[in-house]
Amino acid sequence: MIERFARHLVTALAISVTAVGCGGEPSVEAPTELVDDEESSSAALSGQCPSNPTTGVNSVLVLRVTNAGVGAPTCSAATISAALQSAAAFYSETSFGRHTLSAAAPVDVSINYGTFGCTDPSALNTIAARADSAATARGFNPANYSRVVYVLKKPSGCTVKGGSASARIFIMGDSTDVSGCHTGRLYAHEYGHTLGLNHASTYAQDYGDASDVMGNIAKYARLNGPHQAALGWSPQSVLPSGTYITTYTLTPLESGGRVLKLGALNYYASFRMATGASAALDAAFTGGVSLHFAEPCSSRPSPTYLETTLWDGADWQAGQVRIRQQRHSATSASITVTSVVPPAQCGIMPANQGLIAGNVLRSCDGRFNLQVQWDGNVVLYRGSTALWAANTNKTTSAIMQADGNFVGYDSGGSPTMATNTASHPGAHLVVQNDGNLVIYGAGGRVLWASGTAGR
Repeated sequence: MIERFARHLVTALAISVTAVGCGGEPSVEAPTELVDDEESSSAALSGQCPSNPTTGVNSVLVLRVTNAGVGAPTCSAATISAALQSAAAFYSETSFGRHTLSAAAPVDVSINYGTFGCTDPSALNTIAARADSAATARGFNPANYSRVVYVLKKPSGCTVKGGSASARIFIMGDSTDVSGCHTGRLYAHEYGHTLGLNHASTYAQDYGDASDVMGNIAKYARLNGPHQAALGWSPQSVLPSGTYITTYTLTPLESGGRVLKLGALNYYASFRMATGASAALDAAFTGGVSLHFAEPCSSRPSPTYLETTLWDGADWQAGQVRIRQQRHSATSASITVTSVVPPAQCGIMPANQGLIAGNVLRSCDGRFNLQVQWDGNVVLYRGSTALWAANTNKTTSAIMQADGNFVGYDSGGSPTMATNTASHPGAHLVVQNDGNLVIYGAGGRVLWASGTAGR
């Protein structure tokens, strides 16, 4: 049987194993919360997944709430209106005009609630209900709007800047905060939650993905690949299953480029451009393909995780899929994708199956194994003793082709070794219990052997 490993970012000097688990799936650890959390615990999502596509004109009521126990928001109505218009422009651009926000000038309302815990959902819901009543009394019924934004002055000791739940958005960042009630990024982030988006994270930080406004909101960046695809704002292609080596060209999401989902794996590849709402995008995202992990949304959206960004010549592997970035320009990135179906039986590799780096095909008695090593060699072992080797240093996959040839390839798709047994369709490779590695053709004819029987 075959042994499978999880994802790897591979360079010419080292291999970084970021997770190991059975079956090639990542074991995702819970993200670490930031000390100065951006959001209230009321930001727990309503359990709705993003609709695809997310379109239409969405009316937004903005309430500038003066709480007698805390005071008035530090941002003026004009400042709040400008910030919300910035967020509206962001979503219009990011959705390519499919999803727009319509908001009138903020409505001033006053309530008498007193100080509150800014991470207490019950308190925030009560504040919202009282603000709704005050707005209705002024002729603005929140039920007539798609979203309601409550701009509050945060109480003393509160470190959060915002939160959201269902169609309610709470803005508590002060005008002195880097991302406060005066910045469209905060409104855009919280609005994203009401669309069914969770955070754009790294494995270390909840808000660690700087390529998405759902992550680091210190500066604008459009949504990442899996978020764009989930909302139906970027086209998505899914890698087919099977054994193949092919090249894809990705163009920037900002210009309508496609998101590439890696088959049954929950990984997404995309390319970015520093333009428009993404003008301040970090160079790491414009120099190569971004890879994200995102679980399918069944009832409640999960965060997306930035796996890595590639550069020209860099390899990355997860499960039975390996990607090499060949080259990039400002407007495109070219990647070679190797997909390999592993043998399902002990000792036998039929046509159109193969091994990828880290895989092992064992003889049925378990004493011998053939593997594609991480150092680029293909080696047959008895225990820890090498019996045969291809003597290569760049092989990342070895495939039993339909034409009968057993061929090794590097991550760019160039052959590195071959048994020269083509023109024998249906041939298969066997790791025998006697230690011999053999390719058999029709009728059991031996086409090639390693000559290691009995060793």
